[in-house]
Amino acid sequence: MNDNKGAAKILRDAAEYIGEHGWIQGDLEDEATGSVCALGAINNVVLNGWNDCGALVALTAHLGLDPTPGFLHPIAKWNDAKERTAEDVILAFKRTAEELER
Repeated sequence: MNDNKGAAKILRDAAEYIGEHGWIQGDLEDEATGSVCALGAINNVVLNGWNDCGALVALTAHLGLDPTPGFLHPIAKWNDAKERTAEDVILAFKRTAEELER
């Protein structure tokens, strides 16, 4: 599997994970409910952690975010925006996966 296909699979699996377990803001994961944020979803489907994950790089680019990490990863800031919804996150994962598969 090439890197783009692997990253696309991670994003599709992460979208499915949110659909099954729920989505949250302000934390990586809610251990009581299993709900996760965007980074938490990727973290739960990637065995080696998400820090250098190609899926994360592709999602950051798809969303037009500054890839320079600060205190919070740019995806965490995007996830936690007041107007953000679970549907926004799932759709962003799926659209980025589609771009990677082209």
